[in-house]
Amino acid sequence: MTDTTSHIGKRIPRIEGPSKVTGEALYAADVMVPGMLWGRTLRSPHPHARIVSVNASGARELEGVHAVLTGRDAPPTMVGRMFRDLPLLARDVVRFAGDRVAAVAAESVEIAAAAVELIDVEYEPLPAVFDPVEATSEGAPVLHPDVRSYGYVPDPPPGWPLPHLIPDDVPNVQSYVKWSHGDVEQGFAESDLVFENEYRTPPTHQGYIEPSVSTVRIGEDGRVQVWMTHKNPFPGRAWLAQAIGVPEDDIVFEFVRIGGDFGGKGDLRDAPLAYHLARLTGRPVRFAMDYDEEFAAASTRHGSVIRMKTGVRRDGTLVAHRAEAIFDGGAYAAYKPRPEVHLVGPRHLGGGYRFEHVFMDAACVYTNHVPAGFMRAPGEPQVIFALESHMDAVAGELGLDPYEFRRRNLLADGEPSAAGHRKTGLQFQAVLDAAVDAAGWHEPKPSAPGGGRVGRGLAVSNQKLGTGFSVAVAMLLPGGEVAVRTGVPDAGVGSHTMLRQVAAELLTLPLDAVRILPGSTDESPWDMGLGASRHTYVHGQAVASACAELTGKLKETAAESFGVPPEEVTLERGTFSHPGGDRGLGFADLAGTLAADGPFAVPGRFLHPGDEAGTECFSAQIAEVEVDPETGQVRVLRLTTGNDPGTVINPLMVEGQIEGGVVQGLGYALMEELRIVDGHVTNGSLVDYRIPTAADVPPLTRVLVEDGTGPGPFGARPIAEYTVAATAPAIANAVFDAVGVRITSTPITAEKVWRALHAAESREGRAS
Repeated sequence: MTDTTSHIGKRIPRIEGPSKVTGEALYAADVMVPGMLWGRTLRSPHPHARIVSVNASGARELEGVHAVLTGRDAPPTMVGRMFRDLPLLARDVVRFAGDRVAAVAAESVEIAAAAVELIDVEYEPLPAVFDPVEATSEGAPVLHPDVRSYGYVPDPPPGWPLPHLIPDDVPNVQSYVKWSHGDVEQGFAESDLVFENEYRTPPTHQGYIEPSVSTVRIGEDGRVQVWMTHKNPFPGRAWLAQAIGVPEDDIVFEFVRIGGDFGGKGDLRDAPLAYHLARLTGRPVRFAMDYDEEFAAASTRHGSVIRMKTGVRRDGTLVAHRAEAIFDGGAYAAYKPRPEVHLVGPRHLGGGYRFEHVFMDAACVYTNHVPAGFMRAPGEPQVIFALESHMDAVAGELGLDPYEFRRRNLLADGEPSAAGHRKTGLQFQAVLDAAVDAAGWHEPKPSAPGGGRVGRGLAVSNQKLGTGFSVAVAMLLPGGEVAVRTGVPDAGVGSHTMLRQVAAELLTLPLDAVRILPGSTDESPWDMGLGASRHTYVHGQAVASACAELTGKLKETAAESFGVPPEEVTLERGTFSHPGGDRGLGFADLAGTLAADGPFAVPGRFLHPGDEAGTECFSAQIAEVEVDPETGQVRVLRLTTGNDPGTVINPLMVEGQIEGGVVQGLGYALMEELRIVDGHVTNGSLVDYRIPTAADVPPLTRVLVEDGTGPGPFGARPIAEYTVAATAPAIANAVFDAVGVRITSTPITAEKVWRALHAAESREGRAS
């Protein structure tokens, strides 16, 4: 990319970095409010049971305990991010092992922990369901018999697709969506060959280091102060207002840093309980989940069962595609942020491929598992693992090179996707070709360093733009500096650094003349918060809008001084001038007029123009692996990833997002699984739940196809989420290339490969 800018495309360090490494940055766990009590919850040991009785007298009598809440003491309010199906405390029934039954507030965390052990609960176990397919079968235990009576926060607009749009005789459905065009059965009849496969993925956890913290204080004026690990402060304030029955304006979410998120820190966690205990005791109350609770009761990535049936012509042309996904939503849908409580990923059941006939549908269903929510690229790693494994199998059966097969069938610019969306500015072919060239796809495979067999695998993924609405305020300060007030937090992705670069570039100022001011919900303009890879696009455009408004006001003021029309005033390197003028005015000069009595502020707004507007982002990944046929052990030798960032605003952050996504995809492929046995999490700690370390990461080659046509500031595209989805199928396809067995579930463990190899040998033996 030609260097025509001062700040865009530069490797600018994160502005919050020094405060984080010195310990100055304030996280929710750092907040110690005077007089604070410690909260603790009692959680169900049963995945499904009726609560017969609760005796909390022992806890109430323990010295140092100030309040105890049971389901019968708490208001019967149902809460949720958008769909309200989660009680504050279980009243009659518990639906997963980890469901909250009671809560206490005490002088110390040790006393609180001892108190919950003194609460005696009598349970009557009920039949449970753990498999999402079984949950939809006739005779399955119905976990939410009153599901259709649950409400929303807020009520969705007219015409919004609500959940439960399938027949009443299908039990335990949280939501259902479908897409179709053509006649899929006719398409299968017209196909030369038809292929069917089933794929399964388990639930996984975000693996953030910082646990969830919720601290609530009720002021003398009745206002509610909240310090919590929450990535959506303004929506979170609305959800909490509904949950506790307090007007939104009487609640303030204070600004704290967020120690990792990956989609997992967007629900209310224990904040409603902290409020009710603070109201009862007259003192602030804090809940801090330990990692046993994080794994047993937090917002996981959905497990899935995905079935695919695809018809093709002998030349490799895709004709018909039938795809069905059933996602394990766990015991509640409250953790999902969309009114229809569904995932975005299922729209990619047909990926970026061209089909003549399509029928795709997906359901999220209730089970007696940990409630599922959102994790990086919600639903996409599951769907893309299935689709790209399936496409590879189809190509192999046809005797076609996996690259040529994909190249032949990928969408061209403006063609409708399997979900019926037409996108422009697609870089599918360019990114695929660049990644394949960088990986040496057509070159001979190297010898195995460990004496095993080497294979290469390819997978692709595409993702729509994140939507949303954002407001930013640009302020000219009396000294001539500019401050940008924003309500968007930063969970480590570098949002504030990016916003500073955008503002400084548009205002033609040095970076140190621009400040980014995040703050509380009282101090900041309304913002949707983090999620959906919308930071650069939505928040960046809001800042760009505010800078344009400020520039316009400054030009008007300069024009008055120059005695010329505003349209003749130009801005370059922080100086306003006009043709033929013998002097210029800088920001400091104009501040004397506009900001004489304090900051001169103008707002900027950006609203995504429509859910299906714009382009799609694309990633192509190639894995090179070595497989030991004696043990089934898989070792990734090399990964290559191609992406289309449009314009790179900050290479450091783009590289970090790509590498982070690919490493998460590596974990998803080879090791990550929240093991749940009979409803109980059996690896609920960062010791037992495996995620990749630096030693697990192979050499990684990044290929960026920059075209400067993205919808974000300066032509940027999102990068954060879609780097994660193609890694697992690329590795699975490489394993097949190496040893000829296809693993159809994640994680791809040595045991699965070994068993598949021995099963193949047994079949060959019987055949001979």
